[in-house]
Amino acid sequence: LIYEATGEIWSFKRLQERCHTVAHWGLEQGWVEGDVVALYMESRPVVVALWLGLAMIGVEAAFINCNLQQHSLLHCVGVSGARAMVFGAEKAEAVSEVIGSLQPNMVLFCSGEDENEEKLCSLQVQSLDVLLQRSPTHPPPYKLKKGVNDRLFYIYTSGTTGMPKAAIVVHSRYFRIAAFGFHSFDLCRDDILYNCLPLYHSAGAIMGVGQSLLFGLTIV
Repeated sequence: LIYEATGEIWSFKRLQERCHTVAHWGLEQGWVEGDVVALYMESRPVVVALWLGLAMIGVEAAFINCNLQQHSLLHCVGVSGARAMVFGAEKAEAVSEVIGSLQPNMVLFCSGEDENEEKLCSLQVQSLDVLLQRSPTHPPPYKLKKGVNDRLFYIYTSGTTGMPKAAIVVHSRYFRIAAFGFHSFDLCRDDILYNCLPLYHSAGAIMGVGQSLLFGLTIV
């Protein structure tokens, strides 16, 4: 994975190690199979590490459109049944507008840097980046027996006919969609794919990133 905004390069080894730190962090939070964590941030490599690392321990991510605010944001977080939300520092203002309406037991984590440190402190959130730095990079204990029909994450509909609805993506569906793109466009492992679509969207997260995860392509 190559993050064009910063030039940051994630090798497969780096991604795997970061996924392991996410999995250990999730276990430390006491999350178990079937729990949901909402992801509300702009597209960057850590988004992939978050949902993939959480999936290692059976925790499902809910991909929240980072353009949503106020009532729409509350709706999407609420219908997911999320126990926690990870948001990018760039979304601190939007989170501050709804924090009083979130479930009382909702745990908040922030990732990334922001000039408005006062705002972040006022939200009483934990720094995800600091927590992940403390987490080990070795594989977490794998005790779950997952199948291809188990839930992987949630992606929301566009909301053109009402409020966005959470669509379940199971492991087999992820593989089928990514494989369809790979074979339809006659891609090969040495190809470089420019992914200009948001990672909260199925095309960006599956058709795009899936080419790297399943077939070894480089994704920008």
